[in-house]
Amino acid sequence: MLAQASQVIIERSGATPGDKTVLDSLLRIEQGLDTRTPDEGMLATTLSAARAALDEFRSRESRLGRAHLYGARSVGLDDPGMKAVVLLLEAAASEA
Repeated sequence: MLAQASQVIIERSGATPGDKTVLDSLLRIEQGLDTRTPDEGMLATTLSAARAALDEFRSRESRLGRAHLYGARSVGLDDPGMKAVVLLLEAAASEA
């Protein structure tokens, strides 16, 4: 499902990996799930991967979406879509 969602995002938005968009979060989550060990929970893995992507891209400039309009001023800020992924996973984890 993640691969399909990522492909649709690429096709519809023109996003590419590294643009500082929700696509980067989905790709990192997919990678985390592919490499997780049997003793790691799926939700913990996805949340960890989403947080890691958010942390990694915070220091980068947005290259796509509304945030790219801010250019260099987007450096140091979270991408809203990437942040939303983390918040959704945190909410799911708090209910688990």
